[in-house]
Amino acid sequence: VMPCDPIYEKEIGNITEYIVGTLNYSTGEYTIEHKDIIDYGNSFYAPQSMKNLENKRIMIGWMKKWINKNLNPPEDLEWNGMMSIPREVKLKDNKLMQSPVASVKNYMSSKEKINAPDLEKELIFDTKEKNIFNFSCSLNTVLEDTITFNLFKTKNKAIKIKINLKNNTVIYTSDFDDMHEIYSINTKLLKENQLILDVYIDKYSIELFINHGEKVFSFTSFSDDKGNEFSLSSEKKAVISHAEINHINV
Repeated sequence: VMPCDPIYEKEIGNITEYIVGTLNYSTGEYTIEHKDIIDYGNSFYAPQSMKNLENKRIMIGWMKKWINKNLNPPEDLEWNGMMSIPREVKLKDNKLMQSPVASVKNYMSSKEKINAPDLEKELIFDTKEKNIFNFSCSLNTVLEDTITFNLFKTKNKAIKIKINLKNNTVIYTSDFDDMHEIYSINTKLLKENQLILDVYIDKYSIELFINHGEKVFSFTSFSDDKGNEFSLSSEKKAVISHAEINHINV
């Protein structure tokens, strides 16, 4: 989707859509059955896909937001932009589902299971001076709840991702980059009011998969003063049925 398209009233930024439909090979007419945004975050564009040796469809996107100058990498890095985690993509009920390729698990060095019955208060974790990890959890909650990630926490700064289930929005705020963005999504709780979150953190990036990749968000932040703490909280005391941290070696 390009901002020069006259059907859009304002600048769009980094947005890529997918369209599911049926092509009439005789007339060339394409009938649209469903369309949606591939990645709702502010740093995912120009994805390419291919089939691997197992005949699975793998997609890789370019993680770069060029509209906001605060999100440009420092010049001394001598590179500009990076690639997303390779994602296996599938169609389910005409919707695109995305999940990190299974081989990502080969780089996970240690697994730490979180023993906490609920999110009555903020759960705080320390990544031991290495912001390269995967955090996954299954929560039982209600539609009125708001789940909040605080990432790269320092004493007075953090990157916050708020998943508001009542308003169907995700709010992204970065104290490091002076960013505040609101994304409208349409996602529902799974069976037994379950919300599944899977987030991959790298030194400069965040990739969040919601409900088995029904909705995905990619963000970048190149600040060097980010911290090593992160936390998870719930406004309505969500119950944790599963949570774990996987440390990643690269």
